[in-house]
Amino acid sequence: GCCCGCCFFVFVVVTSSLNSQWNYCGMGEVHQYFVDVVEAYRREDGLTFASLLSLRNFNVLSSLGSLEFMDVMVESKRRLESGIGPLWEAVGEHLNCVKKMFESTLEDAFWHKYNCYKVLLLHATEIQGEVWQLKALEQCFFDIRLLFTRIRKCYNEYPGEQCVKAKTKEIWSLVGGDLFQGTFRALNNDRSDGSKSKKQYLMPMTNHFFALSFQTNEFAFIKQCISTVEKCKLRQKKCDIVTYNYYKGRHCIMNQQYKEARTYLEYAYRMCPNNSKKNLHLILLLLIPVSLLRGIFPREGIATSEFEHLIHAVKTGNLQEFDEALELHRQFFITCSVYALVEKLRLHVLRNLFKKTQLLKGKNVLSVSVFTKALNFSAGYLGKGDGDEFGAGEYDDDDTECILANLISEKFLKGQIHFNKKMIAMKPKDTFPPIH
Repeated sequence: GCCCGCCFFVFVVVTSSLNSQWNYCGMGEVHQYFVDVVEAYRREDGLTFASLLSLRNFNVLSSLGSLEFMDVMVESKRRLESGIGPLWEAVGEHLNCVKKMFESTLEDAFWHKYNCYKVLLLHATEIQGEVWQLKALEQCFFDIRLLFTRIRKCYNEYPGEQCVKAKTKEIWSLVGGDLFQGTFRALNNDRSDGSKSKKQYLMPMTNHFFALSFQTNEFAFIKQCISTVEKCKLRQKKCDIVTYNYYKGRHCIMNQQYKEARTYLEYAYRMCPNNSKKNLHLILLLLIPVSLLRGIFPREGIATSEFEHLIHAVKTGNLQEFDEALELHRQFFITCSVYALVEKLRLHVLRNLFKKTQLLKGKNVLSVSVFTKALNFSAGYLGKGDGDEFGAGEYDDDDTECILANLISEKFLKGQIHFNKKMIAMKPKDTFPPIH
């Protein structure tokens, strides 16, 4: 239930650790694994059953070293069919997935895990009034996410290769539609009520779809996912609500709906537990620039160190400080996928600079050159040229007219530019309206 993709895949750690234990694992551990699967199924223990089918359970994986010596599908059927019915096939596919992970063939592991998911999904479609097995379905989907992420990372480790996007897009095109349609058909068509309803898993599964969609930049199913979740009135877990609102905020940012994005992200931040430091940090990375774009400054002590100088620059209209902060933390903003958002704040810096200039002059009709000098002063260019007392500067009047035109277009400034006279006439009332 953790949010924002902050659970990292432990494949490398697991593989390296398992290699050292490989020769110490015998058939006894595998036999015990089958016993545990049957026992969890018999007790209807959803958490344990899901854990036994998880790629993140090191204790379970470390007991499966002898898989290379057996035909796991034959063994699974022989040992499990009488105890767990058709789900023996899901266990067999999971064991084949683990086997392929030991062999470092991740794509094969991905397809085995996908087959495991399809078996669990078919079972979920057929059962009525039982939801304990759905925990294993969710866990299996999470493993698919992690394997997909690992595959993308492996492709990205080969610089210059052009097949990364094409290959991952090919995989997603093969499984995306089936995953979405099958999952939501199985969950949304359930007519049970309350704790027996499969619809309680709509939100966590939607969160997984969100995560995969942001990885692949394929959002064909997201609108329908959101619509389905919004219609579901069942009580959801707090962790799922936080994750859902985080991803909805990201989705709104992608569509340049900053007001809605701030609403969702602020709600996610308020709902997120205080001890979830990593999740709070990930939410703030989006919430701070979105709030700044809405003209709202965070409380003191909330902003991370990377944003402090940026916030001060926006407040004071200091172009030089803004450019230096942007350059200093450029790689951080790019890594966190907020660089485009932060760069949009430049217009806010210019707005506040021109507002201070107009207030200082105390007039509503000013020469464009006044703002040009203010620009060059704020950007640190004054005194570097051979022009008048202010120096030549980097900006000229043509640049300033373009900036003023952008401010008027974005409704940051009320006024009219007279290009022939190189003047701007600003409205006396509400010259620089509040940013909404």
